[in-house]
Amino acid sequence: MRKLIGLMASVMVIGLLAMTPAVASARQVIHFDQTVAPGTTYKVSLLFGAGDVVSLAWTSDGNLKFTMTDPDGSTLRHSNGTSGSLIIEIPDGGNYTMKWQNPGSASVALGYDYKLEPEQGSSSIWIALAVILAVIAIGLVIIVAITNTNKK
Repeated sequence: MRKLIGLMASVMVIGLLAMTPAVASARQVIHFDQTVAPGTTYKVSLLFGAGDVVSLAWTSDGNLKFTMTDPDGSTLRHSNGTSGSLIIEIPDGGNYTMKWQNPGSASVALGYDYKLEPEQGSSSIWIALAVILAVIAIGLVIIVAITNTNKK
């Protein structure tokens, strides 16, 4: 019986450890450095899910025109200058594009950070929790069955 309980505990710990890297990596701040040549646009497209919360901060050593568009190409945010930041809850899942346009005659160094907070009701987390609860339930049924068998 103790071996069975130990086995169940091991399965649950392994399941929790398997979920931890996905949750932790999704919340990391990711940093990029880029040089934007004169008269060009640096563009990044990222796939986000509905309800995700995205934080973005950028700085540059020259003026840039920043634009963030949704999957349909509609502008969500725009600004001009040498820095900017935003926090936005993604309304619909899909590819979102961030562009920095250099209208000047000299190259501009751009640095930006973004962080993604997955939507709190994320289906992958609910699935993982359901699997853990199912393992616990099966384990309890086995323990009860073994206990009842030993009493007879």
